[in-house]
Amino acid sequence: MRSIQIKKVVTKRLQQDFSGQQFSTAALRQLFLPVLIDRTFLIMFGFINTALISASGSATIAAVNMVESLNVFLVSMISAVALAGTVLVARDFGAGRTNKVSKVMTTSILITLLIGISFCLSMLLFKGPILQGIFGSAQAEVLSISRFYFLGVLLTYPSLAILEGINGVLRGINRTKSTLSISLFTNLLYLTFSLILVIGLTQGILGLIFAMNLSRILGAIFALRLLLTSMREDGFKLSRVTQISRHQIISVIKTSIPFASEQLFFNGGKIIMQMIVVQLGTSAIAAYAIVSTLAPMSEIIPVSLSIIIIPIVGQSLGQKNPRDAKKMTRVFLIYGSLMVYAMDLLVMIPALPLLMRLFHVAGDVQPIVRQAYWVVVIFHGLAFACFAILPAALKAARDAVYSTTVSLVTMWGIRVILGYLLAKTCHLGVLGIWLAMSAEWLVKDVILYARFKRKEWQ
Repeated sequence: MRSIQIKKVVTKRLQQDFSGQQFSTAALRQLFLPVLIDRTFLIMFGFINTALISASGSATIAAVNMVESLNVFLVSMISAVALAGTVLVARDFGAGRTNKVSKVMTTSILITLLIGISFCLSMLLFKGPILQGIFGSAQAEVLSISRFYFLGVLLTYPSLAILEGINGVLRGINRTKSTLSISLFTNLLYLTFSLILVIGLTQGILGLIFAMNLSRILGAIFALRLLLTSMREDGFKLSRVTQISRHQIISVIKTSIPFASEQLFFNGGKIIMQMIVVQLGTSAIAAYAIVSTLAPMSEIIPVSLSIIIIPIVGQSLGQKNPRDAKKMTRVFLIYGSLMVYAMDLLVMIPALPLLMRLFHVAGDVQPIVRQAYWVVVIFHGLAFACFAILPAALKAARDAVYSTTVSLVTMWGIRVILGYLLAKTCHLGVLGIWLAMSAEWLVKDVILYARFKRKEWQ
């Protein structure tokens, strides 16, 4: 009987928190669950990838992690254009300007595709010097594997750009079920191909490359079909799809610049950190890779909330309703932090010994992983949710310059400089890298939350 009463109280509280003048609890649930499942699949497949290649040894893990740090940097630039599409589509959709939505959707997808193709071609031409210049201090075996893996990753960029662009505009019109379908289709194909090629046919890195390319090409075709279906069902005129104007192109590019700038500073700093880790040796690279694979498991919910806060704030302000925008941002911060702590303390820490066996962690790497992960746990719930959600909310409210400037200062002034001092000068190694990262989270949170409290939401 008491459990029923507790359930009613909790349900009532959740309904009060996750509702507003514009968004009901059911509407938020429909927006959130597909994104949550999407992010879960993305993180899980990254987790599975590391597990699949871990049997190949520390050199392979190190090579893949090095390339992924550069890959994340490039993909974040592609995603920045897709996020700009989400903001612009959400504002026009929320304001009822349906005649403009289809034009903005097409413009955003086209520019995203062009960015993806340009990155693919330019990086293919200069991949050798780039990898040598950034990670030249790595062992010869690690560099050789990284060159081959980077080639395969680059070939996926055109199809990935189509996927990112379409997912971005679909979120802007609340079609998160469609984005979930795209994610499930693409990632299940990837998992199936990976298991067949990597485990069944023992193709290792080559198998991962083929699985990635095949799944993203087929996923892009599937996404295009869903996009056309969604546009017809929502009453958008397909005849307007080709009516792209210079004004729309400039609008998408201008809106994407703050997103791209922040990702440039953020992931550029991560590459610098990776360069520092490379100097610490293969064992340190492997340990950093494993912690970097485990930590995102607890970040799934706050990252999902940071994605859906963009259309929520965009549509709320498009309808002249700042109250919902501010309330939902505050609620997301609270619940995001609680869920990070719950995941870390109830799931990840108890499972850590099993996970290290799963990743075939070498004996000299295990102590490094344990120490670094405890640093993550201590600061995760305290700082990460705010770190992820607040910048997204402020940018959706067209306060991007401030949050981007803060990201620049904290990333390079704290994470990079402090990380180098702790890792190299103080000889703390990978532990120093994660301590510096945690310090950056905290400082950035304090500054942005003060901005959030002072900002006039209009």
